Amino acid sequence: MANSSNYSHVQRQAARKSTPQLPMNWFKFLIYCQLFLTALSELSNAYLYLTGNVYASEPGGASAFYAQFPPFRIINLLFGAAGIFMAAFAIYTRFQLSGFKTGAPSLLLKFNLTSVCVTMVYHLLYAILSGYYGVTMTGREIMSYISLFGIGIAYYLVNKSYFGKREFMFNR
Repeated sequence: MANSSNYSHVQRQAARKSTPQLPMNWFKFLIYCQLFLTALSELSNAYLYLTGNVYASEPGGASAFYAQFPPFRIINLLFGAAGIFMAAFAIYTRFQLSGFKTGAPSLLLKFNLTSVCVTMVYHLLYAILSGYYGVTMTGREIMSYISLFGIGIAYYLVNKSYFGKREFMFNR
């Protein structure tokens, strides 16, 4: 059994020596900064949506807003729960990446796509309900949603390219 372990260690060492060194700055930024900040941001947003404090600036606060638009409470509770899930997903992804676990890069890509999908579903539901209540969205709001989607997809593509070249490193 020890020989098998030593043999795979020797194979990994040989693979490291035979492959060119690739810069890992983006990887380090992801695992030491970005994924932690994403988790904190998701938890902060979850708090705002779960408590209704996202509408604190509205006249009368969240209770007045929800009295006028009741379905938004359900959407915000679901989005808050999704925020907690996304925070946990970010931390889990971070530790998979930092441990060079097999499949960690594809887990990051799944995290990216899930984040984009959760955000877009929320904004679509918000837009549909706003229209139902006769509230029209401004062009600026619509462009903001389109920009969020575009940035999310660009981020996914950058990570796909970056980690596609480094997939061989994640084999533990």
